[in-house]
Amino acid sequence: MRFSIVIFSLLLFSCNKVKEKKLVGEWTVTKVEIKDGTGFMYYDTIFDEASSKVLFTNDSIKANLPFEFAALGSSSTVIDSFVLKSHWNLNKDLIELNGDNYSLKIELLVKDQLIFNLYDFQNYRLKTFYMQK
Repeated sequence: MRFSIVIFSLLLFSCNKVKEKKLVGEWTVTKVEIKDGTGFMYYDTIFDEASSKVLFTNDSIKANLPFEFAALGSSSTVIDSFVLKSHWNLNKDLIELNGDNYSLKIELLVKDQLIFNLYDFQNYRLKTFYMQK
């Protein structure tokens, strides 16, 4: 029984290391979805190529993404941004940001595709970022 627990722990630890290696690199944002607290869904797929990058290094993450959304079925516009310059740790499917009060929830991470969620408590918005390497 003890041997099984050790093997399971080693497998879990090695899976996290594999995920960390997949995260490292420059990612290009291809789409952002925002669902606000009232249920409206906003989409943005048009980005300035220079400002649509998220860079993960072994210990830090950098991003500065401005977006402007038109709500589906509405004439209102939402102006928002995603700015990060932080150290990070991977804890299962959460990218924990040191010094920040939030985490990024990984929904999909494969060789060249990353999808994560960020809940913006201040504005009551769930932001989903779709990225490619």
